[in-house]
Formats: sequence, structure tokens, C-alpha cells
Amino acid sequence: MSLVKHRQIAGSLLIIFAVVNIVVAGIMITRILDLSHSNQEPVFIIFTRVMIGAVVATILLLLLQVLAGYKMLRNGPGAYGWGIAGSVIAIVCGISLPAGVYSLWVNLKSKGN
Repeated sequence: MSLVKHRQIAGSLLIIFAVVNIVVAGIMITRILDLSHSNQEPVFIIFTRVMIGAVVATILLLLLQVLAGYKMLRNGPGAYGWGIAGSVIAIVCGISLPAGVYSLWVNLKSKGN
């Protein structure tokens, strides 16, 4: 299989796994908000705000992963750098680990050729 095909597959996987992670993060936000309405203790309110901030930061990182996957899918300029960044983000997210490893392998393989 050619390197361009590998890049397209890796880009598609990064996008798919990022979308799945964004959906899971959205579900987490709704669950956290539901819990925050039932408990009004000050410590729980602070905890809720911190958790929502962490989930929003995760969604922003996942949007970078989608951009990296798109650049790899279209084989656009800067696909190598964005691919490495998307791979690292995917490896950190537990669900996206296979896509991250494959994408990292494709990017490092392309640098060797």
C-alpha cells in the first residue's frame, strides 16, 4: 500500500476517534450538569466547574486532532507536523490509542522515505 493511502487511512481514523471522544465528552458535560443541580454544596460547585473546564479543554484538543486528521486525509501542507501532533493527542486519549499509534507510525515512516 502506498504512503498516501496510509496517510488517508490514518487521517480518517484520527477524525473518527476524535468525533467519538467529542460525543463522549458532551455526554460527560450533561451528566456533570445534571449532578450539579442536585447538590448545592460549595465544594461540589467548585468541583463541577473544574470538571467542566477540563472537559472543555479536552474538546479543544480533540478539535486539533480533527484538524490533523483532515490535513492527513487531504495530504495538505503541514500534514507531517499536524499528524505528529494529532497522534500524540490521540495516544493520550485512551479510546484513540490505536489510531494514534498507527498515525505516528505512518508519519515516522514517511519521514524515513
